[in-house]
Amino acid sequence: MIEPEDLERAQNEASSERELTELLARQYGVPAIDLSTRTISSEVVMLVPNDVRLRLLAVPVERHGSVLVVAFADPSNFAAVTELEELTQMDIEIVVSCETAVRSAIARLQSAGP
Repeated sequence: MIEPEDLERAQNEASSERELTELLARQYGVPAIDLSTRTISSEVVMLVPNDVRLRLLAVPVERHGSVLVVAFADPSNFAAVTELEELTQMDIEIVVSCETAVRSAIARLQSAGP
């Protein structure tokens, strides 16, 4: 059974992460997304190897032609953007999500991967 204090602490942490994500989105002028509700196609997942996703804390979300939308925990990591552009030979569109959601999505994609 979950203790009321534990539930309250988890709710406060989740609220803080949402607020931080929204702040980062406003600061860097990029959209914030909720990775927990996002379905990511296997085609998109295969564009970025899991070890790279984990090292950069970046999750490919969707592809639009030569543009790859990638969720970053840190949207200011321009070296990561450059690395992904070189790796994928695509233009990277940055979106932001909290680090917990990015790590959770990476784990989920790894367990579902090839």
